[in-house]
Amino acid sequence: MKTQLMHGLAKFSTRLVLIVVSVAIVFPLLWMALTSFKSEIQLFSIPPIVLPQPWTLDNYHTVFENGTFVTYFGNSVFIALITVLISTIIAIPAAYGLARAEFFATKMLSGFIIFMRMVPGITFCIPYFMLMKSLGLNNTRTVLIVMYVPSQLLMSIWLMRNYFKTFPIELEDAADIDGASLLKKIFVVVAPVSLPTISTAVLFAFMQSWNEYILATTMVRSPELWTMPMGMAAYTGAFRIYWGELMTNATLYTIPVIIFTIFAQKGLVSGLTMGAVKS
Repeated sequence: MKTQLMHGLAKFSTRLVLIVVSVAIVFPLLWMALTSFKSEIQLFSIPPIVLPQPWTLDNYHTVFENGTFVTYFGNSVFIALITVLISTIIAIPAAYGLARAEFFATKMLSGFIIFMRMVPGITFCIPYFMLMKSLGLNNTRTVLIVMYVPSQLLMSIWLMRNYFKTFPIELEDAADIDGASLLKKIFVVVAPVSLPTISTAVLFAFMQSWNEYILATTMVRSPELWTMPMGMAAYTGAFRIYWGELMTNATLYTIPVIIFTIFAQKGLVSGLTMGAVKS
């Protein structure tokens, strides 16, 4: 009886914690979305209004009429997708090589990757700026891709390496018997079976590139090259914050990520679990 009571309390406590955490995560997103449908008077009403009264699309009309949203959103999509594509293509064979080559240097390299992930990205701003300026890449979309790819490679390699170390060697032996080359074995045999882990690495790389702000503001000056985080920051002035337009941009900017995460949820959880089986 006592054991059942303890089990019930533990189960209840776990559910309560999950509910509290879920509310804490969802409420800001819900408030952001509701704010985008409020008029300026409703935004500053006291006490605050939770549901718009009435609902209005004025903020959405304003955002789409000035045309900046399409430009910023397009830049973010282009930069994020190219970064993910390049980093994933490089990370798969690199992670496989680290997983299969068991000697001291690979262990040192793996430790270096983890160490570099711990270094704040802002510390690279000045070196990156001087380097890219000497190469003539500043104030271009290319400079952001060149900076983002190495950063995303570290995380992708670390995630994939942990899973590749647990990959069944028998499948690779069968490919060797069929005369498959090394690259064919990696991309035709290993990669398809490892899709959950690869999709996890892709999601992390996409999110990092999608939300990055510090390096972008350092390297890019022209408004037509701004990404969405830079564009949304422009709605915060010295004397006024345009909350309606800001929340509208943030809502539209968040929707693709939420949809992608919902569809990739199963693969994300599976990929993180398999990647953590062996370090």
